[in-house]
Amino acid sequence: MPDGGIAGLSSLRTLSIENCSHLTSLSSSLEHLTFLEHLTFMYCPNLGSFPEGVQHLSSLRSFPISNCPMFDSLPSGLQNSRTLHCLEISSCPNLDALPDWLENLASLRSLTISDCPNSRVLPSGLKSLTELQHLSIQECPELEERCKQGSGEDWLKIAHVPYKYIGPSSEASTSGNS
Repeated sequence: MPDGGIAGLSSLRTLSIENCSHLTSLSSSLEHLTFLEHLTFMYCPNLGSFPEGVQHLSSLRSFPISNCPMFDSLPSGLQNSRTLHCLEISSCPNLDALPDWLENLASLRSLTISDCPNSRVLPSGLKSLTELQHLSIQECPELEERCKQGSGEDWLKIAHVPYKYIGPSSEASTSGNS
């Protein structure tokens, strides 16, 4: 499909981009997908940037990113999302931190960070996400240490979340007290 042809798919609700080894960036035409609810990226080893047009995805509810080693930050266009409920980031070794503006995602209910070994700290505003019900942090050694119940430097940022899974995936706890 030629660049710009995506505008004809304006009613599209789900888009999954997978196994695209030559994909390095996305077209700004993505902004035309205003009804898009689920946007997934998997196994795109060279994907490193997202267009600012992501801010126009006013219906986006879930945004999973998996196995995209060049991915190092969330697209800033997401910072004003009023509909994003689920954010999943896995196997993205270049991701070192979530942005401070994450606290703007007031409707976020589920956050997963897994196999992102360079992730080291959670943004302080995470504690203001009152809708956040599920938090999973696995295979992120330094972040897991910072989120230890009672003693971790980031514990107070996540203490309000009812269901937390912190630690190696083989030892994940399913209680709200992990």
